[in-house]
Amino acid sequence: MVEPGPHHSQTAQSLAEMAQFKVIENDIVMADIAAAAQQGGLIVPQILVQLQIPWVVPFNRYQQWADSPALPESDAARLVAKLHRQLTDQQCFYLQKPGHASSVDSRRSHALAAKLQLQSASPAAGATGLADFRFRICNTGEATWLCRAGIPGQVNLGCQLLGPDDSVVQLDFARFPLESPYVAPGSAVKIAVRVKRPEVAGEYYWFDLVAEQIATFQQSGHCQPVDWHPGA
Repeated sequence: MVEPGPHHSQTAQSLAEMAQFKVIENDIVMADIAAAAQQGGLIVPQILVQLQIPWVVPFNRYQQWADSPALPESDAARLVAKLHRQLTDQQCFYLQKPGHASSVDSRRSHALAAKLQLQSASPAAGATGLADFRFRICNTGEATWLCRAGIPGQVNLGCQLLGPDDSVVQLDFARFPLESPYVAPGSAVKIAVRVKRPEVAGEYYWFDLVAEQIATFQQSGHCQPVDWHPGA
């Protein structure tokens, strides 16, 4: 058995202080964090890989990426090279205890699943050009949904505006927070939202759940979005 050296003990102490005082330290070494985590009985740290310096591209180029099933090879190669140059210890990460289903949350796209039910849709009373919707949303996956505002993985009800030809007119037309600090697997919540009715004939809404900065639930393959056409 190898006893942890003073450097690992110092790393473990830094982890404890970060948790206690809710601060972020930049002078860390991820290899030491991983070793200290495993010695403490935690699983290997999960890294949220992200570009430290954003890649700025013209809108038309970005739109081409969004409309294509895959990135062009030249752009994909540049993106991978840029990411590789920025792989440092200055990344977000989180630690989890092993063997606890509750440790899986909505930052894990593979664990996202839901049943989205539209219970009612009607013109808003006393408000011209608006529509009221009521949904029942059930967490049918393995992940606990995080619902606190402003964090990666926050689960919201999203609304897209689509055209008569099913093209995306406005991707992030609206976002609606769930009125709960979290939603555990097997639990259900209800939400009432008000949306401006489409102004162009043939346009309609597409409702889906979104784990912010992670994925839409449709992308996870375990949620059927709800579409709503005016007059339907």
